[in-house]
Amino acid sequence: MDNRVAIIGAGRAGISIGLALQKKGFRIVSASARAKDSLERAARLFPKALVTGDMAEAARLGKIIIIATPDGQIEEVCNYIAQNGGFESAKLVMHLSGATPLKVLDAARRAGAEVCSLHPTRSFADAAEPIVDFSGTYFGVTASSKEGQEFLMRVVAALGGLPVIVADQDKPLYHAAACIVSNYLVCLIDLAKETYELAGLSESDSQMIFWPLLEGTLANIKKMGPIAALTGPIARGDIDTLKGHLKALRAKGPKSAFLYGALGRRTAAIALKKGSITDDKANEMVKLFEKELS
Repeated sequence: MDNRVAIIGAGRAGISIGLALQKKGFRIVSASARAKDSLERAARLFPKALVTGDMAEAARLGKIIIIATPDGQIEEVCNYIAQNGGFESAKLVMHLSGATPLKVLDAARRAGAEVCSLHPTRSFADAAEPIVDFSGTYFGVTASSKEGQEFLMRVVAALGGLPVIVADQDKPLYHAAACIVSNYLVCLIDLAKETYELAGLSESDSQMIFWPLLEGTLANIKKMGPIAALTGPIARGDIDTLKGHLKALRAKGPKSAFLYGALGRRTAAIALKKGSITDDKANEMVKLFEKELS
């Protein structure tokens, strides 16, 4: 397939994917965005490309068109490009959303392009430092045809990534898992920081104290899996310690006590799978946690 790439939506993800593809020999021929700063950044990073605010104009130059807009804008952008003749020379149109189905690209499909999606399981938090090296990154691959899937597999291989095939109907579950790992981890770390502060630690200490524990836990999970990596009072069946936690949280962080109970109930099930507690002990802990949820 012709390797001319048009990037529609030159934000964090679009810029990162574009730079990585460019590094592997793909030609970034155009880029489009609505925000002025995004256009300026694209012009700086892709000096040989046409950088324009007109999405259809940018799309016309590409054989591979990457729609890297926010999820809720993909269908609108795709329809606009189709209505303005932007898919006339396109062979393949993809979006980068992990959750959005391929039907949002129906206008491109009707114009004769293969449609698919490619979702990198990476966090694009810092717009100032785009990701260029995707080596070892898993990519969710969803395609409407065997030809499209085979092409995406080649793209992932060129980027040094690892492909996983995700059925179109399963994308919401696949993406929910990614959100649990990334977004909810951020939530848990913020909760931990807040709880350290309730215990009297300074904000700076609360921001740093958990890093050795977190890094060690992640290393254990990677090495042994989540069940074997579980430690702590729930894994030991230490009811008295858990009661102390909940009492202190009720007094100073009642909203946190609810979340602690919800997570504790799930963690008790993991401890039971691990075999470190008995059924009776698991039931006792579940009853304790459910009091916080009622």
